[in-house]
Amino acid sequence: MYEKLRGDRCEEGSTTVEFVMWVPIFTLMMITILDASVLMMTQSRLYDVARQEMRLYTLGAKSLRDAEMDAISQFRSDETDGASAEITEHQVDPDDENSARYATMEISIPTREVVIFTGRFFANANLSAEYSMVLETASPAPGS
Repeated sequence: MYEKLRGDRCEEGSTTVEFVMWVPIFTLMMITILDASVLMMTQSRLYDVARQEMRLYTLGAKSLRDAEMDAISQFRSDETDGASAEITEHQVDPDDENSARYATMEISIPTREVVIFTGRFFANANLSAEYSMVLETASPAPGS
């Protein structure tokens, strides 16, 4: 009788209760870490693809349309079809026709098509990369 008054209670099941309370928190943390990792990897791939396609375009190895289509095709699969790429050409000094020309590629993909678990939280967000290079050859006609 004195044992019950001193507070010596049975603690059977307390580990189970703690486990049930902590599992959702750890699961949410793991899901968040996984989706963040996928987003960072995709961002890195966007920069790599933009750099690769811009290099080939500025050297004259690819036309503008081919470079854009090849960049998009690297992110297109059965699940993702929202990737877009656009190359624009500029002059360093718009008033001087002899100034150097450079091209910029912007490639983007909707975030909801990249993440695994948290897609509904990124309904309108996009991952994008922009890469610029100096044109080293006479630029091909746009769209050729």
